[in-house]
Amino acid sequence: MLILDQVLFGLAINLYDERWYNLFATTGANRATVYELLPDGKIEVRQVYVDEDQSESYFCCAWSVAPWCEEQPLLAVAGQLGIIRVLDCMRHCVSRTLMGHGNSVNDLRFHPYQPELLLSASKDESIRLWNVATCVCVALFTGDSAHRGEVLSLDFHLDGKQFVSAGMDNAIKIWSLDQCAPAIKQASTLQQQAADALPSSRGDATGRFRSAIVQLPTYSTTRIHRNYVDCVRWHGDHILSKSTHNKIVIWKPQPSKAHGSDAALVLGECRYSSSDIWFLRFNIDPQHNFVAVGNKVGQILLWDLTQLVTGKETCKLTHSQCTTTVRQTAISHDGRTVLAATEDGSIWRWDATR
Repeated sequence: MLILDQVLFGLAINLYDERWYNLFATTGANRATVYELLPDGKIEVRQVYVDEDQSESYFCCAWSVAPWCEEQPLLAVAGQLGIIRVLDCMRHCVSRTLMGHGNSVNDLRFHPYQPELLLSASKDESIRLWNVATCVCVALFTGDSAHRGEVLSLDFHLDGKQFVSAGMDNAIKIWSLDQCAPAIKQASTLQQQAADALPSSRGDATGRFRSAIVQLPTYSTTRIHRNYVDCVRWHGDHILSKSTHNKIVIWKPQPSKAHGSDAALVLGECRYSSSDIWFLRFNIDPQHNFVAVGNKVGQILLWDLTQLVTGKETCKLTHSQCTTTVRQTAISHDGRTVLAATEDGSIWRWDATR
């Protein structure tokens, strides 16, 4: 256990590059912290980034690598002010600053195999696709058929061709990158910034690039949840999502003429208790064997995704001193370490013993 002095909203293990599998990060208040997972089960602070604006509150973070600079680890952070900072964790500096959202940023996700592409979900009801190498907004996913409330969660499909989003409008939507493929290609050909970009730099290309506007998702439904959808993840071609009803739903889109374009087939549910508030994020291990989620009383519940999930958890992780709301969980690359970030500023680590 490690205790900090602020509420922790964001938690992410570096799963992008095997050289940095031992690194993870948390975000809370105007601070982003990078840690190392030590072999003896301990946690050690490696870096701390503090935003100069005290009113900032970081809600999320995501790892990638810098394709323009020896594949060094990058950490993107964002939150209350709607400004995305991309931190170079080797040079200990802000490498990129991405501005454009009109309100808070609630989630960030990097593309699974194009490390320069970053998705951001915002309170301004839009989703943006960025190229962090050339510092341009490649595409905006917004309009009449887009979200009509805060966008809370995002996830790329492993094929890299589509992503899923969820928000305060109770809706879950699937978007195709085919609709902005020309813009993605054009953004990648722009002259890249110098690797030692200043923290204030937004890139000379931003004023010359015309972002694509995508208004139509390929699929949209409000049938799964009756309240805010605060976390959504792909599991193969199936989707895991949760709201405030003490369950994670496993389902797949199944549009048809008979049942409607928003029809879905529910395959199973992970049921648990003490989770009737929003902004509690679950996570899936890289091998897609397990899903882990926390609740308001400091418990972490795990389910085995290799079997049809129909109720009771596979494992429950508890500690007598872990009693506050778990805002986010993370699972290591080998599935043997589970991390939890809590509302009292503590970080908890559990390691498999066999």
